This record gives sequence, C-alpha cells and structure tokens, in this order.
Amino acid sequence: MHNFPPNISPRLQTLTAIILAYAFVDDFTAQEQVAIGNWFLQIGQTMVTIAQFQKVIEDRIEGNIININSKQFKCGGSPYMKDPDIKGFYDNIYKQAKASDFEYIQQILNKLNEKIEQLKKEMENK
Repeated sequence: MHNFPPNISPRLQTLTAIILAYAFVDDFTAQEQVAIGNWFLQIGQTMVTIAQFQKVIEDRIEGNIININSKQFKCGGSPYMKDPDIKGFYDNIYKQAKASDFEYIQQILNKLNEKIEQLKKEMENK
C-alpha cells in the first residue's frame, strides 16, 4: 500500500477518475448515480479526516505546532521561538490592522449616511 497512489501525473490520475466515472454512469439511474457518487465522497471524506487527525498527532509528537491564534502567542511568547517577546509583533501587526479596518468601516458608514440623507432630501422634494 505504500506505493499507492502511484507516482503518475496528476492530470493522468484525473483523467482516470473521469473515465471511471463515465464507465459507472451508463447502467445506473440518476438517483443511483447520486447514491454511488455520495458513497465515493464519503470514502474520500473519511480518508481525509483520518489523515488530518494522524497529521495532528504526528505534529504534536514532532513539536511542529505554532498556533498564532493562541492566547500564549498573543500574550508574548511561544516555546518554539528563540525570542519569547513577540508582544510587539502582535501589537504592530494586528492592532494596527484592526485600527485601520475600523477607520475604513467608519468612512464607509459616513458615506452611506451621506447617501441616505441625499436620498431623503430627494424624496422630500418630489
């Protein structure tokens, strides 16, 4: 099983899947095709879910995890970095972005309010 899938072109693998799909279609009704397609999707989703959880376990064992959304990261440190003081990084990147985002939203709201007032005046004049 370690040599599957084979090391062939992704385009050839896709073409193979298309050919197999067309081979399955001829003898089945639309409902049967949907059922079979969903069955294959379920197999794929199960494999992807198992693989992802396996990757999480492997990363935890190897220690390759840096969660930039964690409280530890945002409050000034990560055990995976040599410089534990990253509070400045968070302040400079995230807070500035948030401040400029709020200013941008405020500008949009102001423009919307102006447009609403203009439309009200136009309605009153009619």
